[in-house]
Amino acid sequence: PAGSNGALITLNGSNDNVVFLRNRQISVRPGATSGVIAIAATRTTADTNLTVSAALGASTATTTVLIPKVALTVSSLKAPSVTTAGRWTFVNVVLSGTAVAGSVAPTVAVGDAFTQSQWIVPIGEGRSVLVLGVRGSALGTGTVAVSYGGVTKSATVTVQ
Repeated sequence: PAGSNGALITLNGSNDNVVFLRNRQISVRPGATSGVIAIAATRTTADTNLTVSAALGASTATTTVLIPKVALTVSSLKAPSVTTAGRWTFVNVVLSGTAVAGSVAPTVAVGDAFTQSQWIVPIGEGRSVLVLGVRGSALGTGTVAVSYGGVTKSATVTVQ
């Protein structure tokens, strides 16, 4: 059990580019024998092993935790049916859940009359709706496709 002042345990994890520990130190209450850590998967597209090492004084313990792939996908796109050439048009990208800290942006492809895209409201922790700006100067049909988590949603907009 931890002493009268408790214990401060330092943590290190492997695969920090895929999975990260929310806290690098945990406090164990006086008299307690364990503490809790929070782990967040941020970029996993496949199941990933995370090795966590905990150090207290000269003692170190290591364990491996299986982190399942992030299941966040694109749920839908909401775009207007008509826009004006040369103006930014806003497309709401709805995710299947909320993003975690460190989540990478969905992949965007624009085509035909659309030649530019820019995230107006980018992915961020706690967000489930993103806003994408698309623009083109040619008249016709603009296409936008957003891919995330193995799911692609697309929309077409008449540019006049």
